[in-house]
Amino acid sequence: MIEQAKVFDRQYVAGILCTITVAAAASCFGWTAPIMKYLMDEENPMYMTSSQISWMIAIIEVGNLLSPLPAGAMADRCGRKITLLLTGPMLAVSWLIILSTTSYVVICVMRILQGLAMGIVFTVVPLYLGEISSRSKRGSVTGFFSGAWFFGYLIEYCVGPYVTYRIFTAITATVPVMFFVLFCTQPESPYYLLMKGDEEKAATVLGWLRGGRAREKIQNELDEMKRMVLEDLKDPSSIRDVIESPADRRALLIVFLIGSIRILSGAIAIMSYSTDLFTESKVRYISPDTLTIIMGCVMFFGGFVNTFVVDRLGRRPLIFLSCIGCFFSMLVVGCYFYVEAHVTVIADVSRYSWLVPSAIMCYCLFSVVGIYPVSMTYTSELFTTKTRGTAASLSAINLTIGSFICIKLYQIVGDSYGLYTVYWFFSAVCLIGLVLLYVLAPETKGKTFAQIRSDLCDVTANKSSVVVDDVTTDKRPVVDDVNPALNDQGVDNASFVV
Repeated sequence: MIEQAKVFDRQYVAGILCTITVAAAASCFGWTAPIMKYLMDEENPMYMTSSQISWMIAIIEVGNLLSPLPAGAMADRCGRKITLLLTGPMLAVSWLIILSTTSYVVICVMRILQGLAMGIVFTVVPLYLGEISSRSKRGSVTGFFSGAWFFGYLIEYCVGPYVTYRIFTAITATVPVMFFVLFCTQPESPYYLLMKGDEEKAATVLGWLRGGRAREKIQNELDEMKRMVLEDLKDPSSIRDVIESPADRRALLIVFLIGSIRILSGAIAIMSYSTDLFTESKVRYISPDTLTIIMGCVMFFGGFVNTFVVDRLGRRPLIFLSCIGCFFSMLVVGCYFYVEAHVTVIADVSRYSWLVPSAIMCYCLFSVVGIYPVSMTYTSELFTTKTRGTAASLSAINLTIGSFICIKLYQIVGDSYGLYTVYWFFSAVCLIGLVLLYVLAPETKGKTFAQIRSDLCDVTANKSSVVVDDVTTDKRPVVDDVNPALNDQGVDNASFVV
């Protein structure tokens, strides 16, 4: 029991400290919601129109679009850890410059710099988390990404309404500094070390991550890693590799699809415009700022819950539950705003305004328990060592384009056609996503990277596979990536099931 605690603690510590930069990146979006009223105050020296604010929020995606591919290449050349450490100074400097200026142009340039850092985060963090975690805990460790993302929003929501603009921005700047200091103490990915031929250091890092686990088990896992790395690196890698085989193309399609659904279902727009949304809903009994804080708490709580259930329930059940819940939640919000705008028979529709925050809270809970974290988990699971960096880069670009469209069109469509149109579109995306993901999304719970790749070659493999107690059963030999010789139940070598 003590041995198991050590094993999991080490992985969790590395994962949590790594994802501090995710919280720092999330704060770049969360920063705008509490200060929106301040920015729109004409007496404020930083006064911005609603159109300028929407561009200031969305322009971060310009930087986010430019950095993923270079970040993936740099992660393979210089290492996951070094590449991630760069995001600390980038974000800290951007906040310090924003703190010292009132120029709209300078603020927008700094937002682009933040976008460059965010592209690195979305590309490299999933790689690092997937490569330091054991098979049985990979879903939980990669799920830290979503938990940290929402924690970053929560910090901004809780602090912003109660302090001055300058103090708020200064506090935000401390998060990337904290990340840089703490993450310096963590190891490089053992997969990357093997890619560079440093087997001795890879063994040391793996031994540290697995705590008190027996040396024989650690060596077996290392041998499996070496086999995968050597197989993946036989030929020089290129961007074509990620679409070279049917398995790679299907994996990329799945990651693009779930990422697009996650963004276009409204998450990024709702989190950026949350305070304004609750103001529009005319809720009487609680302030928009307080509702925004509650929303942040719900998102963080949902991400925390996902960490404990993703490796028990599996990816597919969480995806389906998430899509269904998000569909009905967005449908309710859209119906409320439609009735408010068109049904004049009802004298005081605001008496039902509680529907909007209630539905938004439900949406946040469903999205962060399922589709949000699973999209990041898939990015770290579905690709080989050779293609994982490029795939993560392309996934980040896909998320960036979707985020820009969602953030920018939210205000344009809402002003032109009504907010109900926006939220009905979000609900439609959830429904379409449910159907498509039911057909395409694989179940990866409890499987090694090799088994997942094998399943991707067969569209129906995930339907015939059965996972019981972390032992996958199908027609192939099952090899535990932590201990190929002995599984957790003490079965010799590999298990075979008809």
